[in-house]
Amino acid sequence: AAIANISIKTMSPSFFMTPSFSPSSVNKLYATDPTYNPLSQWAAKIKEIAAGFGVGFASNQEIDTIGIVPATYLAIRRALEQLPIFPQHLLTDYLFLPDVAIPQTPLVKGDACCLSIASASVLAKTSRDALLRQMDIDFPGYGFSQHKGYGTRKHRLILQQLGPSPIHRLSFSYKREV
Repeated sequence: AAIANISIKTMSPSFFMTPSFSPSSVNKLYATDPTYNPLSQWAAKIKEIAAGFGVGFASNQEIDTIGIVPATYLAIRRALEQLPIFPQHLLTDYLFLPDVAIPQTPLVKGDACCLSIASASVLAKTSRDALLRQMDIDFPGYGFSQHKGYGTRKHRLILQQLGPSPIHRLSFSYKREV
């Protein structure tokens, strides 16, 4: 699980409103053509203009041990700890964060209506994808840089052929047959 938090000092909405970008399209871009990656350009710009940002991960072992939702909260806390500025308020994409003593507002489809959430989503996705490109090198044959960890048909076929790698979640089970 990759989660990002971002503190914005100033951000021009015109930077994001290009023909190929709208905040609601962030999730769709990565699910289509794996060779098309405008998000890395946006990630660099976001890092340049943000007052601060943090990206947190939870490992496959942590997810297997404590579950996906608690691991998501763990990754969020790790991202918050990386922020160089203590946030006065959190805007989150749907989730309310228990045990976080910072005022917060969960927004349904937050990446579609809030530039800071969309920006955090871009940083989380590009950080996750960079990790998966490295995992593709460390564990050849699994196609991590192509499917980016999503349970695609090809990913499931590879798992049937090779078995899980050391970075696969063992608690995950596919609902559909290959």
